[in-house]
Amino acid sequence: MRKHILLAGVFLLVTLSAQSWAGLPEGTQAYDRGDYATARDELRPLAEGLASAQFYLGVMYENGQGVPQDYREAARWYLRAAEQGHDRAQNNLGKLYEEGLGIEHDNIIAVQWYQKAAEQGLSAAQFNLAEMYMSGRGVKPDNDQAREWYRKAAMQGHEKALAALGQFPEPSTPVETPKTVEPQRTVEPPNTVERVEPPAIVEAPKKAESPKKAEAPKKAPKKSTPKPERNNFARTVDKCTKEVQRTERFYAFIDGINVRFTGTPDANFKFKTCMSRNGHPLVADK
Repeated sequence: MRKHILLAGVFLLVTLSAQSWAGLPEGTQAYDRGDYATARDELRPLAEGLASAQFYLGVMYENGQGVPQDYREAARWYLRAAEQGHDRAQNNLGKLYEEGLGIEHDNIIAVQWYQKAAEQGLSAAQFNLAEMYMSGRGVKPDNDQAREWYRKAAMQGHEKALAALGQFPEPSTPVETPKTVEPQRTVEPPNTVERVEPPAIVEAPKKAESPKKAEAPKKAPKKSTPKPERNNFARTVDKCTKEVQRTERFYAFIDGINVRFTGTPDANFKFKTCMSRNGHPLVADK
């Protein structure tokens, strides 16, 4: 008996779940082909609880698609979806707060919504958050944070983020190793290489004093700390990066004793060839 009741409950739950999603594909497909009236009619009943439908209604009200343009109504629907964790709704709501459309202008709240969406991996929100850190709007200016969020967006192929990242000087501190890019992305996974360090220089032992005098105990030879040719190496990295960027979309920076770079396979090959030609061959990490 209990088994039958349990099965009946599961069946009812699946049925209700299927009903809650019914109409969503029709609504989104109608939106994609520009049939906004049909999209509105299909999505509005679902928007009472479904975040995706709420997001689409917010977009339609923001752009005046199938409904009169109403930023306040757009913000209302975005907020309902954003509170359910919908990343694109969070990003769009942040934009309305930043621009003061339909709601009171508030950069601090805009940053909060950008942050939520960016942490979910939305490249548009990562770029917007980087812009806020760069300009100091709604948050304390922080070039390191801006560079990091630009980098995260660029690793997903965001062209504006990639262009902004290329304007940064060499970072003064190591940054997080970029995550491996999914195969379908246009940006290649970053390659990590090591440069060969110069050999250590050891001082010659001091000459013994004249035989006429008592010999003083010999001191152990001191090793001088090798001085990496960082300035020359950094100039070569900068030179080769600019050379590749003339024809390719490419970015490179020094991370400690490593060079990290990202671009197309052709761009990566040109960069490594340029470094070797200038006396700094790169050795890949194992």
